[in-house]
Amino acid sequence: MKKIIQIIIGFIIIGIWVAIIKTTFFTDDNQELYEKGISYYNDKEYVAAKQYFNWVDKRKIPEAVIPLGYSYFYTKDYENAIQNLQGAFEKKLGKPQSLSEVANVLGISYMHINDLKNARIYLEKAKEMGNQNSVYNLKILDSLEQKLQNRTIKEN
Repeated sequence: MKKIIQIIIGFIIIGIWVAIIKTTFFTDDNQELYEKGISYYNDKEYVAAKQYFNWVDKRKIPEAVIPLGYSYFYTKDYENAIQNLQGAFEKKLGKPQSLSEVANVLGISYMHINDLKNARIYLEKAKEMGNQNSVYNLKILDSLEQKLQNRTIKEN
């Protein structure tokens, strides 16, 4: 009986050592940073989320650019939102539904920086991919273009 208890204790000690070694030497810092970023993102703490996502090596976790881009968007940094989301869209990171949302947010971001040509391109792509919000956003874009055209006519 004493030997069985010693064997069990030995296995427990070995298990603890394996867990310590695995955590110490084989835990991916990028995954931890990404998960912390996601946690902040889900809590709508976008400034903190941006910090963690920016520390993630995008070669190891390429999909980190999507919540990073959204975090920039929600903090009204549209140029950085475009930079990150455009890369995600071009590389087709994510599922088709999330890509249609990425295209929609790209269109809105381009509207905010007054690049209406690119706004239309991405909103049309989002619409083609079945994004219902893009239909509404295209109406807003039409209105902006109409106002710009009316202003140009009045100036001439």
